[in-house]
Amino acid sequence: MIQLVKMENLIKVAGLTVISYLNKLIFFDRSIDSNNEDSDEEMELYLHRLKVRINNAVTKPHRIEGFIERVVDMSTASEFQSHFRITVTSFEWLLNRIAPLLESARAAGHQTRDPKIQLLSFLWLLATPDSFRSVGCSFDLGKSTLSAIFMRVVTALNEISPEIIFWPNREER
Repeated sequence: MIQLVKMENLIKVAGLTVISYLNKLIFFDRSIDSNNEDSDEEMELYLHRLKVRINNAVTKPHRIEGFIERVVDMSTASEFQSHFRITVTSFEWLLNRIAPLLESARAAGHQTRDPKIQLLSFLWLLATPDSFRSVGCSFDLGKSTLSAIFMRVVTALNEISPEIIFWPNREER
């Protein structure tokens, strides 16, 4: 996986370099024809911007891809319960109950993650001593995304808590 990302980055850099040289030739021909110093300055500015783009190429952090499909979905009921401290049946009920509260259609920015991913990552955080960084790595989430998911799930659980938690009244005490 890491080798694939490195190869993709090398291909991007090579492609940008080729484009840069082609643009140099085009600008060079134009500057010869016009003998204009402005075109030289334009080319310098363009090349500077291109170098900045190449040197500051943003790459996605290395995370585990397909963890849910390859590990979680393939686990037995007892393995699932040992990982998440909840039965599969209870998880499915809870997911069906809070999924509408976890979904939100956004006009701009990234869409919210799948409710299943949100609930699984939340439960993994609660069930294990793992950090936000390691859980995010497993579920292909950033730390800030996982933090937002954590708060979103807590809010959803708080909304449905009166349906689940029944406090004793005076007669029952």
